[in-house]
Amino acid sequence: MALLLCGFLTGCLIPTVAKTRRPLSSKTNDFSFVRVGETTLSDITNRVGRFDEYFDDFHIGAYHLNEITRWRLWLAFGVLPISVTSIQDREDITYFEFDQSDRLTRHETVVGVGGHYGAKKWIERRK
Repeated sequence: MALLLCGFLTGCLIPTVAKTRRPLSSKTNDFSFVRVGETTLSDITNRVGRFDEYFDDFHIGAYHLNEITRWRLWLAFGVLPISVTSIQDREDITYFEFDQSDRLTRHETVVGVGGHYGAKKWIERRK
């Protein structure tokens, strides 16, 4: 009810007031051993474990590290707090891109969404 009321009132603000991270697996997030041009796909999987996702069409592997929960405060007229909600729509994801011989060409940890869509967006950011 409070959210509907806020939607009808003018001047409603919904800022993010906090973020929390919950580990999605016991896999490490220390990838300091990784070297572009030297490290291979098997080096990474032997040390860390199977990728949570691997996309053959892109030659990209991904580890999902943390689930991110955003806490949002609903403010009527920009000052009157009426509700707090949480949204779990993002993750910390480390992507690894490999060439045709399975050598690492780049890697990065990003906040985003997983799946094929997330991998494609990560590739497009480079262009």
